Amino acid sequence: MTNRFFVVVMLSVAMLSATGMSGAIQANPFIGNWTGTITHPEREFKATYVVTDKEWIVSSEVLDGSVNGTYTISGNTMTMTRGFGTFGTATISENTVAMNIVMFSPDLSGTFTKGKEPTVIKREFTSAGNHAFVFNEGFPATVEVTVTGAGGGGQGGHTKDYAAAPAGKRTERGVGAGGGSGAVVIAKFEVTSSTTFNITVGEGGAGGAGKSKPVGGSWESGSPGKDGETSRISWGSSTISAEGGKGGGGSGAQNVTGGKGGQAGPAPQGLLHVQILNGYDGGNGQHNSQSAGAAGRAVLGTTHGKGGDGMIGNSAGGKGNNGRVLITITY
Repeated sequence: MTNRFFVVVMLSVAMLSATGMSGAIQANPFIGNWTGTITHPEREFKATYVVTDKEWIVSSEVLDGSVNGTYTISGNTMTMTRGFGTFGTATISENTVAMNIVMFSPDLSGTFTKGKEPTVIKREFTSAGNHAFVFNEGFPATVEVTVTGAGGGGQGGHTKDYAAAPAGKRTERGVGAGGGSGAVVIAKFEVTSSTTFNITVGEGGAGGAGKSKPVGGSWESGSPGKDGETSRISWGSSTISAEGGKGGGGSGAQNVTGGKGGQAGPAPQGLLHVQILNGYDGGNGQHNSQSAGAAGRAVLGTTHGKGGDGMIGNSAGGKGNNGRVLITITY
C-alpha cells in the first residue's frame, strides 16, 4: 500500500511539473504556418516558417532551400536546434514571431506572421438553363471549375409482327441504342478582382419514341434520342465549354448505333491547369434482342451528364441527364 501511494504521488508531481501547477496542458502558440522575410545585410528574402508538434522548418532562398530541426520552448521563446548546434531563437508576441538565426555568418534576422487558414467556397449548378454568380470576397483567389455536358437521349425500342401458322402472328422485340455521355473539362485559374461568372447548364436529350410495325414489310428501329446540350462557363473574355453526348440511334430505318460521347471545346489560354475528358459512347441497340442499349456512363463516376438508356420493345428511350457546372474558389 505504501509503495502504491508513493508511485501515485510521484506521477502526480511529474504531471504538475510538465503542465504547470494548474495541471492544464499549455497549447504551443508556435504551431502553424508562418510567412515573412529574413533580412540579410544586403537585402530581404521572402521566407516561410512551419512548426509542428515535433519540428520546425524554415524555407528561403537565402538558406538555399529548407532547413529543419527540433526545438524547446521556454515562456514565449523557442530555441531552435539543428543537429548538434543552435540554429537560432524565435520569440512570439501575439501574431508575430521575431527570429534570430545564429548558425550562419553573418547572423540573420526574420519576421513572420501567421497565415490565415484558406477559405473555400463552392457553388454547384445542375438545373438546365442560364445562371450567374459574382465572386467579390478575397483576392487573389484560385478558381477551379468542372464543366460537364449533358447526356444524349436513348433511342426508342421497336417491335415487328410476323405471320405465324396456323392463323396468328409472332412478335419480335428489338432494343434501341444508348445515348452518349457529356464531355468534362476541369480547369484552374486565378482571379484578382471582382468576377462575374455566366453559366449555362446543358439539358439532357429527350429519349426517342418507340416503334411498332405490323405484319408485312421489314422491321424499323425506334426514333433516335435527342442530343444533350453543351454546358459552359464564361468570365471576362474567356469561355470553357463541354459538349453534350449525342442521342442514340440515327438516320435510317434500321439504325441502332450508340450515340457518340460529347467532345470538349478548346480551353482558353493562361490557365493554371486544364484537363479535358471526352464523353463515353452509348451502347448499340439490336433487333430481336432482350438487352437494352447501355447508356454512355458519366465521365466522373457521378450521374451528371450520363446518357439515356435505349429501351426494349415499343417503349420510349430514356432521357439523358443534365450537365453540371461546379465552381470551387479558394482565397
